[in-house]
Amino acid sequence: MRRRIKAVIFLLSEPRKVLLPMSLRIVWCNVIFWAMTASAANYKVHQWQAVEIALTSSVDYSDPFRDVDVTATFTRAGGKTITRPAFWDGGSTWKVRFAAPETGLWTMITNATDAKNSGLHHVSRTVQCDPYFGILAIYRHGFLKVSRNGRYLTYSDGTPFFYLGDTHWILSHERFDTSNARGVASQFKYTVDKRVKQGFTVFQSEPGWQARSAQIRIMDEPNADEEADADFKHGFTSAALAGFANLDRKFKYIADKGLVHANAEICWVGDPAGFPVFSEELMGRLAKYWIARYGAYPVIWTIAQEIDKNNYGAYDATTI
Repeated sequence: MRRRIKAVIFLLSEPRKVLLPMSLRIVWCNVIFWAMTASAANYKVHQWQAVEIALTSSVDYSDPFRDVDVTATFTRAGGKTITRPAFWDGGSTWKVRFAAPETGLWTMITNATDAKNSGLHHVSRTVQCDPYFGILAIYRHGFLKVSRNGRYLTYSDGTPFFYLGDTHWILSHERFDTSNARGVASQFKYTVDKRVKQGFTVFQSEPGWQARSAQIRIMDEPNADEEADADFKHGFTSAALAGFANLDRKFKYIADKGLVHANAEICWVGDPAGFPVFSEELMGRLAKYWIARYGAYPVIWTIAQEIDKNNYGAYDATTI
């Protein structure tokens, strides 16, 4: 690599021996600079696609979910800045997920509420974002935004977006690598792939079922046919991480297929009044955690849905 760069520099610096137009010299210089910068970056990613950056805490916390907050600020040459929250992923591991809306080199600097934690505070990384040349519209045109008149959605570049989607109930429990249906290798992938083939643009889901699981029940034991979910009825503990790992691969699969994922963080199938652990403080932290974990994918946050007067007799006056 050194010899090639040296040879090109010789060509550019000796115009009497090798006559090159000035514009071509500038192009070559830009190519050389880009190649050297890109090769030096810690991470490489395509525009609008998520990169995951792991951090290792130098401090042990009794309650990692609450004891420290971490953010990562990404800055692109020219001044554009985006700040993303980090999330705890078990043990001493925190992660940041980031999708660059513009090509070029991005520099990350973290900030932790515990400034003495050298593994989480003031950590620097670089991300080289290259153009996306694929066929998926969500990455060709960019994530969704609200139109100027506030009445519909468009892609980031202003291209109109046609919303066509339906809901995959119990997404968290649907089998990812196996199936109980003859001829179907993966129940989950089959559903996503079929919607893509049918021309859907949105995949709707309710990944977090509370009090617990696919049935209206509050027991801890899942059914044999269920995959792990993130259950919070005992608060947020490491026990929820297996469920999040299961959701991670499903969120990523939906994103890799080019669908926008309209997802509701928690859907109640039991009476919230029966679970005092769900305080406003916990719900607020869960929402921030959810955004940190999945906000770098093409998503729509479903923050409220319909509710019957008493959910078909299930909710009492206290809840209502």
